Amino acid sequence: ALNDLLDKIGKNDITHALKRLPRLFGGEEVFEKASKFFRDEKIDKILDNLRSVYKDVSQLCVDGEITVDLGMVNRTDYYTGIIIKGYLEGYGEEVLSGGRYDKLIAEFGYDVPATGFAVNVNAVSSIISKNTKVSVKPSDIIVFAEKGYEMKAVLAAQNYRKQGLTAENALSDNLDEVKEYAAKKGIKRIAVVNENIAEVSE
Repeated sequence: ALNDLLDKIGKNDITHALKRLPRLFGGEEVFEKASKFFRDEKIDKILDNLRSVYKDVSQLCVDGEITVDLGMVNRTDYYTGIIIKGYLEGYGEEVLSGGRYDKLIAEFGYDVPATGFAVNVNAVSSIISKNTKVSVKPSDIIVFAEKGYEMKAVLAAQNYRKQGLTAENALSDNLDEVKEYAAKKGIKRIAVVNENIAEVSE
């Protein structure tokens, strides 16, 4: 249907590129292919941003697979940027979906850009319960990131896990709140990440 519509418009660089969108699917090489089809400075900046996001996510997802699909179309029309979908082995449908929606919240009276996602908790818990025994003990350590060091903190938590520890990343950007959370959950160690990584007491 898309090709028929583009044929009616006529042949030009834009229609030529749009016809190839469904084929722009795969790994990081997709961005290079796309830049050859869409020779536009604005689109080059978008592709550079997506490539940067891809590299960051690839660092975090060492045990998974990241796939780029520049031809993805979502059923909802409020997304204004990147769209994300997550899948788990053993489950045929997406268990996570979301993206960037800069105009949606304005419809409720507060104009602010946003990024978010939803997780199918029932599906995830079902898969986990089939494959692992869920531990209820508190985490060994919680990792707090000072502003600008969020990625480093995520990688630090991964490193703790490689050492055999149960580690979680703090969701708050306030250290006092993280200390309060750790005390409530029985987490004995708190790592603060900035230029260095140091542990602090509760």
